[in-house]
Amino acid sequence: MSIKLRGLLVVIVAAAACFGTARGQDAGQPVKLTPEHKALANDVGVWDADMFVYVPGMKEPIAAGHGVETKTLLSGGLWALSEFKGDFAAVPYEGRGQIGFDPAKGKYVSSWIDSASAKLLVQEGTYDEKTKTVTMIGEGDDPRGGSTATLRTTVHQPDAETRVLTLSIKPKGGKDSEYVKFFEIRYKKQK
Repeated sequence: MSIKLRGLLVVIVAAAACFGTARGQDAGQPVKLTPEHKALANDVGVWDADMFVYVPGMKEPIAAGHGVETKTLLSGGLWALSEFKGDFAAVPYEGRGQIGFDPAKGKYVSSWIDSASAKLLVQEGTYDEKTKTVTMIGEGDDPRGGSTATLRTTVHQPDAETRVLTLSIKPKGGKDSEYVKFFEIRYKKQK
């Protein structure tokens, strides 16, 4: 066997071992879906979305736009993928995201990009069965302008046809009591 071929085989074996280790499984073994992974299928479909902004001092939110979100599952069921298109304050708005469950952390993990921010939002969090709410927390651009802030996203899904996403913000280093509700999306699943 030539030195080049032996070197190539070593690289292939090392890559296979790393892939298996990174997945938390033996190389070649499929990843086992947890109940948390299986729950991601509940969001699959096309959702109409009405967006609202909360303004300090006002009791009711202001209607800010409309969109459509399409949720699909990545082959294998480990990740739910989101594609959002609409308008926000009469400006075209698009976003893409994914959410999955990290068994090693025991938490949901997500990332989000959109046409309104140059920063990738990475969050992690948990699901509360009693309230039917996922709560995710991460650092991102403060959409009110200026600096980085801690962003808390909650998604309450009382039934299979309805869900409400709420974005709350607190200043970086602030206390949990300092979260301010900023944004809300009310979803209805299309038939």
